Amino acid sequence: YYSMQGGKNNYDGYLGRLDYNLRSNDTMYGAYETTDPVGTNTSWLSPAVFNWLNVQSATNAYVQETHTFSPTLVNVARFGYNYSNVFVNEAGAGKANYTQDLGVPLVTPSPAYDLPPVVTISGFAGLSGYQGSGAFNPDGATQQVFQYADELNQVIGKHSLFYGVEADQMKMNASWVIWNNGEFDFNGQYTGNSVADFLLGYPNQAVGGIGYTYGNFNQWQLMPYLQDDWKLTPRLTLNLGLRYDYYQSPTDSNGHAGVVSLTTGSVTKGPYSQQFNTLAPRVGVAYALNNNTVVRGGYGIYYSTFMYNELQFMLAHYPNYTLEWNDFGVNQLVPIADTFYTPVPGVTALGTFTTGASMPAPMVQQWNFAIQRSLGTSWSATLGYLGNKAVHMQQRYNPNQADLPADPLNPTPIQTRRPYQNVGDVYTAGDVGWANYNALSAELVKRFSKGLTFNANYVWSKALDDQSEDNGNPRDGRNLALDYGPADFDRRHVFKASGIWDVPVGPGRLVATANNWFNRQVIGGWQTSAKLLVLGSTPSSVLANNNADIGANFQEFANLNCANPYSANKTRLGWLNNSCFTQPNGTLGNLGRNSLRGPHTTTFDASASKYFPITERVKVKFAADFINAFNHPSWVLGNGSVASPTSLGQLYDWQSPRVIQLSLHTQF
Repeated sequence: YYSMQGGKNNYDGYLGRLDYNLRSNDTMYGAYETTDPVGTNTSWLSPAVFNWLNVQSATNAYVQETHTFSPTLVNVARFGYNYSNVFVNEAGAGKANYTQDLGVPLVTPSPAYDLPPVVTISGFAGLSGYQGSGAFNPDGATQQVFQYADELNQVIGKHSLFYGVEADQMKMNASWVIWNNGEFDFNGQYTGNSVADFLLGYPNQAVGGIGYTYGNFNQWQLMPYLQDDWKLTPRLTLNLGLRYDYYQSPTDSNGHAGVVSLTTGSVTKGPYSQQFNTLAPRVGVAYALNNNTVVRGGYGIYYSTFMYNELQFMLAHYPNYTLEWNDFGVNQLVPIADTFYTPVPGVTALGTFTTGASMPAPMVQQWNFAIQRSLGTSWSATLGYLGNKAVHMQQRYNPNQADLPADPLNPTPIQTRRPYQNVGDVYTAGDVGWANYNALSAELVKRFSKGLTFNANYVWSKALDDQSEDNGNPRDGRNLALDYGPADFDRRHVFKASGIWDVPVGPGRLVATANNWFNRQVIGGWQTSAKLLVLGSTPSSVLANNNADIGANFQEFANLNCANPYSANKTRLGWLNNSCFTQPNGTLGNLGRNSLRGPHTTTFDASASKYFPITERVKVKFAADFINAFNHPSWVLGNGSVASPTSLGQLYDWQSPRVIQLSLHTQF
């Protein structure tokens, strides 16, 4: 039978602040906050084992001192501290020796982290932890950040100058589970049915981790900067800035971290190569063509630090850890008990994790231009352009992905088809991604006057990248450009309109102005508001089973066999022509990533409110809010798969049904 259980979240938070005037030109304030939320998400499958536990406790402290030397010279010094403990676990962890009891060979979970192996069955629910994350649970980290900053603000004539520096120290003590309990995948390649393959015990893929990945990392960041806001003339202002972002390569005090060489398979202990050329200039300009028209533009370079979750890639390698990722061809029947074998260092080509030997800091160049004009006394219009280009974006890929077999039915050994045959799959966290964004925008604004304010804007944009997430798997780890296309969040068209209207009825307004009880308390004094949001569709793809026999950590796409992939009569249950999509055989699929679109979505919210005076000092506000006022569904086309033909091409509704909320607020 099926039983529904509710989740549970416990949360305590404390916040305090103290302000103190040391003297007339010296002020100080400090703040302290601590929280300790603990959540439980229930699993439909054996809650005593698979219920998901989430701890996210945090402490923040902050002190700032402001010293005024003169009306034109002010210094601000700051110190901040942040502590966080983020840990995910499952209820049954460590309560039994699951891997031994279930006959899973060789994998080595820590006794406290022992859980059943992950089982995936194409087209069906599998055996896993919350949201399919069981292969990587339990794991978590405690992190401390110490921030030291100082900024001097000075006004000299037409110049407003800012000189500053910030130094941050990061300490992170973390542990990761990476397939230490094993994973077995069944795609139906032997019998044509994934459940049948599961019942027979023949997986198409088996993944197992041997060893442990614990790290105690430290990193310093140093960011000096200066900025000059220069008012050259009453009509022209320049903003000039220069910043230097130094991000030290994280180091492991335990000495376990290192970088794997693709050519030799050996590990070089220590961090990846440091980058120093991270100057970030910025310039902005604002020029008033006349009293009604202003032109603005700007350009800047911005850098980002290493994503700390990727530190596990500096630890998950021999001798700390070895990974077996075994793919079995259609002519290989391997029972679960034989899926893993004892690795022989120097002989066995083991899978491993690593970062790039050199990790340039992710960099974004951004530029913008806008022209704004006043229209009369209360209206304004703006036309703008925004663009950016990002390089060295962090993402995961396998540079040792094997070539496709010449004969898919009789493939040669996978290791003979790899570019580096002394090592297996090398799952790499590297700064190799890129992206860009370009947008034109138009906005019309009416400032509040005569009881009405209004805002409408439209954006026509395009966002392109090769991966939109740092943990996505590309189609080809040796040719990332194959997946260059619309970003997961790309919406070509976005229109928003909102307004507030004081209904012109009642005393002091245009209609029913007589000052009587009925006009004041019933029909007068109402205010209405509305918001309209029209969104173009985000893109989607049709995926396929990963049976190309080229290794791990890749995503196979469907083959597209039609010029028009959409149904002749697009409906909710048949938006796509499913016959256009087939499972590739000996290729990675020819369908472009994120090349499909669903319908646009529309949301309309409205509200009405009115104040009712009770006494001279007390009044009550009544409000009626209509969320999704027309109860309009918003159909979305998500990613589909040829492995799940019954749901392929169907739309689903992501918007909640209409909600009517009535409320009373007392003010005194």
